[in-house]
Amino acid sequence: EIIFSKFRIISLMFNREVLGKLERKKNSKLEPILTRFSMLLLAFSREQRSVKYYADRLGVSANYLNVLCRKHLGMNANAFIAKEVVNVIIAELLSTGKSVKEISVDLNFNDLAGFSNYFKRHVGFSPRQFLESSGIEELRGQKM
Repeated sequence: EIIFSKFRIISLMFNREVLGKLERKKNSKLEPILTRFSMLLLAFSREQRSVKYYADRLGVSANYLNVLCRKHLGMNANAFIAKEVVNVIIAELLSTGKSVKEISVDLNFNDLAGFSNYFKRHVGFSPRQFLESSGIEELRGQKM
């Protein structure tokens, strides 16, 4: 529970940092789109990882959303989405008793290998290695 609370604080700090970048550029007409993008991402990151999905919901093209993200956030829309999805995955790994497979199903990944590869690509190691390095696996007392 303590680890989950710490992780949630980190996640909120990340979102506050992004929204802070937008607030500094308050005179920009583009701020509302990125603010809405951030809010949509918080609401739907468990189900959707596609830039096109968010662009469609915002009424802009995927390319335009990427341009806005690069200009104002210093990363493309896909990287921004991946950061939020990884935050959700880490929160699930740290705070629930679910197996890696259960989490991959809950987050709409097609298979466990795809989930593990996604996590490893963005974090640098597999979900199992993450759990082992954090000491959570021993605390949970279950095999993954």
